[in-house]
Amino acid sequence: MAQWAATREPGKSWVLYVFSVTCSACNQQKIYVTDLFSRVPRGRFLAVSSDPKEQLADYWSERLQEPLSIQHGTLTAIGIRAVPSLLIVRDDGIIHRSWVGQITHWGPRTLLDSLVF
Repeated sequence: MAQWAATREPGKSWVLYVFSVTCSACNQQKIYVTDLFSRVPRGRFLAVSSDPKEQLADYWSERLQEPLSIQHGTLTAIGIRAVPSLLIVRDDGIIHRSWVGQITHWGPRTLLDSLVF
């Protein structure tokens, strides 16, 4: 999270994507999600997973930063109960929009229009 904190800017929103390498829905939409999130400005996207760090190193293409590995209990504690989950979070920590489950039916503008850059 320190990397995100360094890029936090007042008035700007960011994307939190929670996934698992063993989640079939996550893997089915991986190419689509990678392309979609490569359009989000750098420092506005954070991917997290409860999978071990060594399984995450090569998950994304080089266009996106490596996902963070966090304990499953931490995800549950913050209300994440299913993957994939995507949240658009305002700079004050309030969730602006959220989706759970496959997102392959979105157009790129659905996500991008929800963000405040």
